[in-house]
Amino acid sequence: MTSGARPLVGPAIGSAWLFPQPGEPRPLAAGRLALAALPTSPFWARRYARFFLASCRGVSEGAAETAELLISELVTNAVRFTGNQGQRQRHSGQADVSLISLSIRHFRDRLLIEVHDTDSNPPVRSDADEYAETGRGLMLINALSKEWSYFFPPGGGKVVYANIAARHLFNEGGGGNPPFDAFKPGGGCLVNGAAKARPNGQQPSG
Repeated sequence: MTSGARPLVGPAIGSAWLFPQPGEPRPLAAGRLALAALPTSPFWARRYARFFLASCRGVSEGAAETAELLISELVTNAVRFTGNQGQRQRHSGQADVSLISLSIRHFRDRLLIEVHDTDSNPPVRSDADEYAETGRGLMLINALSKEWSYFFPPGGGKVVYANIAARHLFNEGGGGNPPFDAFKPGGGCLVNGAAKARPNGQQPSG
């Protein structure tokens, strides 16, 4: 089995971790969820994603299912590499827990998923064999996303992100073109709205 770190590309256009730039597309809507790095986190991330994307106009069932799967893999990886300290208990009885941040942004032609964790090591893709029980996460992300990469935000840790192309998914089941208002301003998710980046640029907006 071989492995290697993915080349560092930097934040995606429209990242929740960047200042909005003139002329750049703005998300129709955005959502953010903070999670403890615990084994239950992938479940809650999927549940949040399901609720958020179900309220979106222009996001098909297939696109939402793909996003859920990607989010589950990204959060699972984040828990795997940052959650060890979250398994320990201090003498006071309080959990010493690392935090994970999930950002979902709905643009006119794509979904941008970003997961931040406190681990500063780059994600490493392993060429898992057919019968391997682990090592498939990034292979799956690579197969399902239009593009994915990672970057190191100013506040520390890393952000791994994935883009999903959305337009072609409207043709599921032999359907025609996407509904017109899916690509109009305000035609995005019905909850949360498009969020603004914080002035210090160190925390994700949305």
